Amino acid sequence: MTPTPTSSSPAVTSSASVVPGAPYHWIVYQPAREEGLRIARTDGGGAYYQVDGPAGVLTNPDWSPDGSSVIFAVQRGGSSAAWQADADGGNARPLLECAAPCQGIFDPSFSPSGSEIAVAAMDRTGAATIDIYQPATGHRRMIATPARNDFFAQPRYAPGGDRLVAELFHRDGGREGSPVTGSSLVIVDLATGTAGRPLTDPLLLAEHSDWGDGGLIVFDQRLKPSSDTTDVFTIKPDGSGLTRLTRFADTGGSAGQPSWTPDGRVLFTVQSTPTAEYTLMTIDLTGRHLTPAIDGRTVAGVHARMAARN
Repeated sequence: MTPTPTSSSPAVTSSASVVPGAPYHWIVYQPAREEGLRIARTDGGGAYYQVDGPAGVLTNPDWSPDGSSVIFAVQRGGSSAAWQADADGGNARPLLECAAPCQGIFDPSFSPSGSEIAVAAMDRTGAATIDIYQPATGHRRMIATPARNDFFAQPRYAPGGDRLVAELFHRDGGREGSPVTGSSLVIVDLATGTAGRPLTDPLLLAEHSDWGDGGLIVFDQRLKPSSDTTDVFTIKPDGSGLTRLTRFADTGGSAGQPSWTPDGRVLFTVQSTPTAEYTLMTIDLTGRHLTPAIDGRTVAGVHARMAARN
């Protein structure tokens, strides 16, 4: 697929340049003002690819471990399915379709080996399980079922591939159409299919978790139940060591949708004020070194993931 030149954007600060001969870092994300997904080099190399997906909303992408492809959800006609495309955005094809009683396949996530994909699968009552799909064999199995009025979302693998971190949402008064009253992070054991105790306060609505190679889980949540803004935090899988990385909520902004970068930083989207556009940034674990996701450019977008590949 032919890359498209990027347009000029206002310069901000710059992160370290890519070492010649080393793999480049690439980012896949949803542009703020366009449909589809975009893939770009983070060193500002002057080109990007557009994912040639089907009609609908393309969202929640994830890279394969070797950086050769991306998977994502396609929402259309009141349903959602998982699709896959090559690393240049071409050759988009269905990966896991949704057939009745399924209403949607959401949040696809590669296992560390690339042999399995975890998804949240919702039926027409609004109940969402965690399913594991093996593309090579076509085998799909349900591994975790929530209690009534609860549903799972956004499963992400542990570095060892034996556990998942996921969000467990709670609705009062039923499922479909009932308001969400809580969300917490839970660890799901793949061998037993059991979810552990909540790692976070459900009233703070923890979401968008990702499990890093260093063992930490990154996520976003509100500072207090009455707030509408979020910041980015890390926590250990046992629920200890809760650490706040960003402080945009202190000044009326919001930071969220974090994920780990190949070099151990955190990629996230930030809204500096309640009316500002969401832009993509990275931050280190000290919380002090903030840089744009693509060198020298302000990138408006959400739901971003980064991979290292040539």
